Amino acid sequence: MLALLMVLLSAPNTMQPHRAKPQPSPNAAPVTPAKMSPEEVQARIQMYLGSIDRPVTPGMWQRLGPAAIPSLEKIARDPEQAPSKRAGALGGISAIGSLTAPDLMLDLAKDEKQPPAVRIAAIAGAGHVAPGDRVAQELRPVMENAANGHVRRIAAEVLAAHGGCAAVRAQAKREQSDRLSKALKTCNETK
Repeated sequence: MLALLMVLLSAPNTMQPHRAKPQPSPNAAPVTPAKMSPEEVQARIQMYLGSIDRPVTPGMWQRLGPAAIPSLEKIARDPEQAPSKRAGALGGISAIGSLTAPDLMLDLAKDEKQPPAVRIAAIAGAGHVAPGDRVAQELRPVMENAANGHVRRIAAEVLAAHGGCAAVRAQAKREQSDRLSKALKTCNETK
């Protein structure tokens, strides 16, 4: 038994370390949508929304193009869908962008009846697709009044990135916790 243990311990390590995939630069050029049939777009949407082990990048969503928006919006609005699937659809909409995306994101972000995962995805998405002044105006009540602390935290982080630091600081005083520390850090860095 001791000999086996010594052989195993002296064997060269054949395990390769896990290497994270490099993330595209935030300043990378826009992705051109791929030429796909409507069926291929639907199949990709379902594949992306069912992905567990592999993250779906914004570029992957963007390659689906505007043709994916109606299906993604339908999924995002459907309370019968799993919250994780709805949140994924909101992420796709945020990456692709559309004229209706800001309204959808802000409506879901403000709706207390929505599951926290959906609200959080909508808040994050609003930070990408809605004009900054609208984000600050409409997410402030979410940060101040949401029943879920994680929803308030994400709203504060998005507000901090969109010039809502006075409101974030006031909320941090009311919260009396470290929950908003990331938002406060963003505010302190952008003085």
